[in-house]
Amino acid sequence: MRLRIPGAYIFVISMVVIAGLTISYNNYVAGELKKNEVNYVQIWAKAQQALVNSQDGCDYTFHFDVVEKNTTIPIMLVDEEGTIIDARNFSKPYDGIHHLSFFESKKIELMEREPILIGDDNFKQRLYYDTSNLVKSLEQFPYLQLLVFIVLVVFSLFILSTRRKMEQERVWVGMAKETAHQLGTPISSLLGWIEHIRQLYPDDNDIHDIAEEIEKDTQLLTLVADRFSKIGAKPELFSEDIYQVLATHHQYIKERASRHIEFVFPHSDEPCPVKINRLLFDWVIENLLKNALDALAGNGTVRVAVTPSDRFVFVDISDNGKGINREDVGQIFKPGFSTKKRGWGLGLSLSKRIIETYHKGRIFVLETQKDKGTTFRIRLHKP
Repeated sequence: MRLRIPGAYIFVISMVVIAGLTISYNNYVAGELKKNEVNYVQIWAKAQQALVNSQDGCDYTFHFDVVEKNTTIPIMLVDEEGTIIDARNFSKPYDGIHHLSFFESKKIELMEREPILIGDDNFKQRLYYDTSNLVKSLEQFPYLQLLVFIVLVVFSLFILSTRRKMEQERVWVGMAKETAHQLGTPISSLLGWIEHIRQLYPDDNDIHDIAEEIEKDTQLLTLVADRFSKIGAKPELFSEDIYQVLATHHQYIKERASRHIEFVFPHSDEPCPVKINRLLFDWVIENLLKNALDALAGNGTVRVAVTPSDRFVFVDISDNGKGINREDVGQIFKPGFSTKKRGWGLGLSLSKRIIETYHKGRIFVLETQKDKGTTFRIRLHKP
């Protein structure tokens, strides 16, 4: 069995290796340049020593060249009394010989290198020097490089994640539309058979009642197929009274649930309008009510509450059933996740998509306790 490593991991590993190699090489180059600067300063110190000990008749042109050619390494030449004799390559130029100020003393303390002693017993000087700005920038470059690397990795992972979500999106839309197409043929056939049964038994009221119930479920299948066909298309939202919408579900679910289950739905004489696509929103309510019934296992209470605010309307669907495990709360809206022995784990995933993508609202677990129940909350916009 061959081990398959996802492309995203290969990309990240490659980036880490490349970043590690470049940072290591950068540090190596910076270290070598620092060594070269130390060597140069030692040569500079020897040249300065030669100038201090100069004798008449000797040519010190080379020594002057060495001293003057230093245009990058910060140096400060100080005598025993604390007077600056020479200072160069600092951000602030030093004009003339003067005594060390407090800030100049602090600057010397911050220099990375130990001073070099120049002169003899009668005339001693200390040469303070630091790493050049070029090498310091080179030493700081890996941090900038690391920051760029992190940003690049995060951005790349975001692009890969977005691309994967888009691919999943296309798969979901394709599956939904194909499901709607496949349901069309048997639904049409069922409607034809229902009409045929009515014609065969025109005077049998019992068969007509059965045919009517089958027709209701067939119409529900037609509704489901229509819902699937609208996945991927931008639905049109209309103003609907949430109390009337919920009343329809109350009547439907009550007829199909156990007699030991109590349903508490809200009622109000004053309409509470919300912006929804009725076809898709009904699907969400059906999913939540069915989940509540599954959690009750034939005995308990399903409670629906409506809470209007200035901008939103909150719909809470609660049950006093088995509850949801805390570790599962963050997973229940993910496609394929299900706590049931049978089920595809798509109901809540599609519900989240319908509410948050199509209605620009929110759906989440407001509260859940083991063996005490669960409350789902939907936030909808007012017209």
